[in-house]
Amino acid sequence: MRPFRFRAAVVLDLRQKQDEEAQRVLARAKAAVLTAQASLDGAEAALAAAMRRAAEAEASAEDVTLLQWYRNWMKGRQADVRRCRERLEECRAVMRTAAEAALKARRDLRVIERYRERVWQAWQREALREEQKDLDLLGTLQHAARRLAPGEQR
Repeated sequence: MRPFRFRAAVVLDLRQKQDEEAQRVLARAKAAVLTAQASLDGAEAALAAAMRRAAEAEASAEDVTLLQWYRNWMKGRQADVRRCRERLEECRAVMRTAAEAALKARRDLRVIERYRERVWQAWQREALREEQKDLDLLGTLQHAARRLAPGEQR
């Protein structure tokens, strides 16, 4: 019997590479989401600190210029928070797209893997059938040889 050869091995290799690449892209997208979340947390902390300082400055009411500076500084921190939120939403959208692509790549890979398994099992069944045929032929030939052996009574 000829050795097993999966004719669609090239497709299987391609699907494995696509799956690995999709998983790498998904991992990078998850890392970007974590980084964006950390940036947002930092920007929110900076805004909270700015608001505390501004409240303290307003309570002491020392200098109008200083109060105006704190207001402008808080606006800058609010803009930072807004940009970080937008960046986080962008990263989450990219991650959702990457997750969908990774799921599709994994599904496509599983399809070809299941097909390979079915072909392998069919090959094994055929190999067992061929082996049984050979054993049956050997048994028949041995029986015939014993019956036709010279000097043997019939």
